[in-house]
Amino acid sequence: MILSCLRQGTNVALCIQGNFTFFENPDLSPLAIEIARGGFDRVIMDLKSCHLIDSTGLGLIMQVNALLEENNLRLEIQNAEGQVARMIHVAGFSGLLSDQSAA
Repeated sequence: MILSCLRQGTNVALCIQGNFTFFENPDLSPLAIEIARGGFDRVIMDLKSCHLIDSTGLGLIMQVNALLEENNLRLEIQNAEGQVARMIHVAGFSGLLSDQSAA
């Protein structure tokens, strides 16, 4: 998994590439805390290049969202497709998906 953080004005995007799984799970807490305190208005997780997600990846999304919510921010997931979008729906995270994501 490759994680990149793109900042543009008051928006920040976390871009996940590859597999977001148990075997490739970074600790996103420090980055989420930094973002939550960074004065951003919008936090996006772009999953366009994410090919596979498992329960660990879903747990990390939940953890990042919780850290952001503590600072009155909401995570918005964009570009989830195929298996990734289906897993997000099954996990009950559909409310985080933008209109740009489809199962």
